[in-house]
Amino acid sequence: MKERLRRIILFAIIVTTGSVMILMDTPLLLLIPLIFTTGFVALLLVGGITVSDISSVFKRPEFEHLKKIPLLKRLDEIRFFEKPPGQPGRKIVFRLREDSRSGTAKKNQPGSPGAFFILILSSLGTVIRERNRPSEKSGAHQ
Repeated sequence: MKERLRRIILFAIIVTTGSVMILMDTPLLLLIPLIFTTGFVALLLVGGITVSDISSVFKRPEFEHLKKIPLLKRLDEIRFFEKPPGQPGRKIVFRLREDSRSGTAKKNQPGSPGAFFILILSSLGTVIRERNRPSEKSGAHQ
């Protein structure tokens, strides 16, 4: 079947099925899967998808031909997760900087959720105050 004719048939089937379901007042959660199922069955019927195409999806792919590609061969030789030979057992230590004012972190430092919540409340208060304040333009005309 020609591709152009196949597209027209698929379009007509999907639009007709969708229109009938909408006229029957089908819920959206049921409408969308039914349209996809209708489209899939229509593709099977007009030959857009064959059973061999579906079965090939579930077969295990063969990667032997990929090892012949030079870039992939080079990446296969690189050892990403092995430690370099000159550094056995070397540990990385992270140190936190201490605040110059106090040795412990403050409760409401700039990145904490408490400070963020207070910032939101203060800006909300500013917006409410500005809305309640009479504007200068409307006061001049009265």
